[in-house]
Amino acid sequence: MSPRPPALSLLHTMAARGDHAGVERLARPWATRPGAAVELVATWADALRALGQVPLALQIWQQLSAGAPGPRTWVGLAETLTVAGRPLQALPLVLRSLPHPGDRAEHVLCAAAERAGPVDAVLQALDVARNMRPAALLPTLQLARSLEAKGDLDRAVPLLEALTSRHPNAAEPPLRLASILVSVGQTDRALRRAEQACARLPDHVEPHRVAALVAKKAGDLARAEHHLDHALRIDPDHPGLHWTRTALVPAIPDTALAEAAAVEAYDRRLAALHLLADRILTTRTAHWLHAVQDAFPVHYSGGDCRSRQQLHGQLLERVARAALPQPSIRPPARVRKRIGFVSSFFRRHTVTKLFQRWMTDLDRDRFEVVAYHLGRIEDGTTTALKAHVDRWVDCSGPLSDVVRTIAADAPDAIIFPELGMDARVLTVAAVRLAPVQAVAWGH
Repeated sequence: MSPRPPALSLLHTMAARGDHAGVERLARPWATRPGAAVELVATWADALRALGQVPLALQIWQQLSAGAPGPRTWVGLAETLTVAGRPLQALPLVLRSLPHPGDRAEHVLCAAAERAGPVDAVLQALDVARNMRPAALLPTLQLARSLEAKGDLDRAVPLLEALTSRHPNAAEPPLRLASILVSVGQTDRALRRAEQACARLPDHVEPHRVAALVAKKAGDLARAEHHLDHALRIDPDHPGLHWTRTALVPAIPDTALAEAAAVEAYDRRLAALHLLADRILTTRTAHWLHAVQDAFPVHYSGGDCRSRQQLHGQLLERVARAALPQPSIRPPARVRKRIGFVSSFFRRHTVTKLFQRWMTDLDRDRFEVVAYHLGRIEDGTTTALKAHVDRWVDCSGPLSDVVRTIAADAPDAIIFPELGMDARVLTVAAVRLAPVQAVAWGH
């Protein structure tokens, strides 16, 4: 062992490079000595947490926080509590740290809020943090993210509008704002915000991908092509860009020739997507899962589109098999058969208007009704529907969690009121989650 402890600057440089094992090895002999410097012990505890030794790291941070209370130890303990799955316990520690300089507390606050989800305690803590640091980007941005996740878009939108004006170099506020606005039908406003994000991050794919999606929604396919061309020069193999381009089919072509050309382009691009999947599906699985698009416009192309829909479905199944759990389905014997309804439109929407009585009027002596809501928007119709089903399950999180949640319930049958109007529901439907899976006609 060296006669002197390692320099903190060396340990911090090693940690920044990701050499946490090296940090742990050098720091341990000195950090475990009585009277060791707080920053040396803290650096060792950070390395332990990064290496997955969370219980030991948590014990060390608790001791440090009790013996040397201050922003460094409060934030370190909060970060470790979050990693340990106790994010709500982390929030008071982070709030205690925010009056002091430094931005690490803001990042830990965001991580804890994401881990805990948009519960009331998180929203209250974020609101406090926003008022403590009104000029900072992250606390208000995280509050907007959490409100969006909760479906409270009326509160999220003005926060994002304010951040867009206040932080002219930040791309996430206008980009997130664009996604919300297009979801509520404000496509013109959404496109302005998406293109604002493109101007702020001209060499990044995501703003141009979102701008293309919004332009497509607005019916401006030429503008969508422009953004896709720009983004594909940055990342020529990006699955989301290619799938978005494939889906650029005009809803109502001007002429029969235009319709034939659109269908020919769709067929060619869909075939190319399968070839791209042959090459990179296993290496960019997460990108493929995020890339999924519906084939909704194909229905308007005229003629028999069954073969095109089958080819689209085969690609979707390939992505789902590569990216999502594939559970074994064996529902237990039950007195009441468990029927799951899966949709993103359990709100004031045509889908709910047409099919809510399928959920509310089933004979409860024979059937248990479970609603799996993949959407993030809720309203009075949602509240009323919740009161008339046996169980309501929020499935607004990652699709892998959605699949595991439904599989754990082992429904006897799943009914999709629609397939093809929402990419998340479409992807879930590509996984076998019940012995019987049926689809209605949407609208």
